[in-house]
Formats: sequence, structure tokens, C-alpha cells
Amino acid sequence: MSVKTSAPAVGRPPRYVENEKVLRRRILADYYSGSGLMKTNCCLLMLLLLPFAAAKGLELELFSDPPLPATDVIQNPGFEGNGFWLQGGFWRGKGEVEIVDDMARSGGHSLRFVGLSENAAGQMPSNEFTLRTDIPYRLDFWVRSYRETPTGGMVRLEYRSEGSDILPDGVDAQIVPLVKIPESWLRFSAPPKSVTAKTQMLFWQPRSKDERRRYNVIDDNIIVFPKSNFGDQDHIRGRMKIIASGLGVVWYDDISLRPLETWLTYRVRASGSASLQIVDKAGKVWLKEKFDGTRSGAILVPVDSAYRLEVTSASGEQSYVAYPE
Repeated sequence: MSVKTSAPAVGRPPRYVENEKVLRRRILADYYSGSGLMKTNCCLLMLLLLPFAAAKGLELELFSDPPLPATDVIQNPGFEGNGFWLQGGFWRGKGEVEIVDDMARSGGHSLRFVGLSENAAGQMPSNEFTLRTDIPYRLDFWVRSYRETPTGGMVRLEYRSEGSDILPDGVDAQIVPLVKIPESWLRFSAPPKSVTAKTQMLFWQPRSKDERRRYNVIDDNIIVFPKSNFGDQDHIRGRMKIIASGLGVVWYDDISLRPLETWLTYRVRASGSASLQIVDKAGKVWLKEKFDGTRSGAILVPVDSAYRLEVTSASGEQSYVAYPE
């Protein structure tokens, strides 16, 4: 979002505030006394123009990538309705995969795999989506079985560089059971000690031993794709594949991949020297600097807040822009 000028930030001169109050009273008095529509409209126009006059010569712009407020990369995490998930099936052995309403952790639906042979292996792929490099994403999903019968399962995140026609790389969030997948809902990001002694959670294993590892792992369920590993590209493409194997029944629900931070970009133009600062909704200052003429840059900030770019010129002119609105 882009804003040229806006109302000045806090700290307007007292006289300015007083004049505005007087003008408001005049407008209301003129209106209720029936002094004429044209006169009232002229006063209204004057009132609208006053706040912008204080910021003359300042141009501000503030936006982020990914945009705020942040949204889940997985557009249909709970398998509710149609869209995002493609046709599933078994590529080995016999089995069935479908979205059902007989077992849901939340909402009314979940994804169910039924393996009808020991060597059964099936998957449900998603549409592609865009990922921002150099920011952390958090993966969460829930899984359960019927009588601990399936052999195993995983959620695979496949990724590729922008402009590539194929998905050559992938990484698996694996559920490797020492015995079986538990019969109650298990959150993937849960610490191993809090789940079950029968289940071992292995995070982010390359899907083949000789595959280049182009990602970093933080805290178990957080993954980062460094920009330097993708030719300094700002974005890469990805898709999910939910997989189950073995004889038995397994359900998946609430598949989530969310950004935790965003690149907040600011651009400012002033007629001379000025100072700027970026603050969040709690009042924390993330950036503060002085400049002359123009200034632009980007900072990495959490997605769970709103931000405000405040600029003051050397002559005392003030302006700000809030993001998101």
C-alpha cells in the first residue's frame, strides 16, 4: 500500500489543534443555522485540506512481503470444501484416499487413507504456492490411526526455484513409528516426550540420501529456505504432498504452513533532511535513523503485529503511514 501524505503524527502544535476545533464548531453552526450548502461545503474542504498541509513535501510508502496480515500458505488446511488439494490416489499396492466427515480434529472434515495391502502407499498433492526465501515458516499437522494399524506417514514439502518447470527437490516431515501411529490425534510439532513412547517424530529429512539440502531447520517444526541457496531469488515455488503407507487407516487434519516473519519495506522522500522511525502496535521501535532527501530499506519483523512509519522533517513537518491499515 502506498500513501503520499497523511495526517501528521502525534505532537501537532497546540495552535493547530485549537484552530481545527474552532473550524469544526463554525461548520456545525453554519449548517444548523441554514446559512447555505455552498458555504458549508467550502468549510468542509478547508477542514479536509488542513491535515495534509502539515506534511507538504513528504512522501511515504510501507509494505511487506509476505503481505500483512499474514495468512496460511495452505489455503484449505482442514479439507473443508473444494480447492487447493488435488486428486489423491495410491501409486503402490491397493488403497483409497478421500476427504471424509467421519473423523475430524476440527471442523467437519479430514483426509483419510485406507491401505488395503501391506505394500500400499498413497498420496494427496496440493496446488503450488509461493514461499519467501530468508524467512521462517512453521509447519503443523495432526495425524491419527485406527487401532494403530498403518505402517507410517509423512507430509512432504516439495520446492523449486522460480522459473523451473519441475520440482527437483523435496523434504519430508516424517512420522517414523517404532510400533504404530497412535490412535488418538497427534500434533506433529509436539515434543517427542509428550506424545508416545511408541512413536518417534523425525523432522525434515531429505527425500533421498544424495539430495542437496537447501533448507535450514529451527526448533523442530520451523524451516527456512536461505536466499543464497536459490540463486539469490526472493521467492521459490512449493507444494505439499500428504502420504500414508501400509495396511490400515490413517487420518490427517489441520495442515498448516505459516510465515513467522516478513520483510517490511519502507520508502521515504523528503525535500531536505529528515528523521524516520518504524514502531509496532506495542510501541517498540524497530528502526530509527536520519536521512537527507530519500531513504529506502527493508527490515525483518514478526507477522503478528501492525507497523507505523513516522517521518519528521527538519522544519518540523510530520507525516506517518500505518500498515496494515
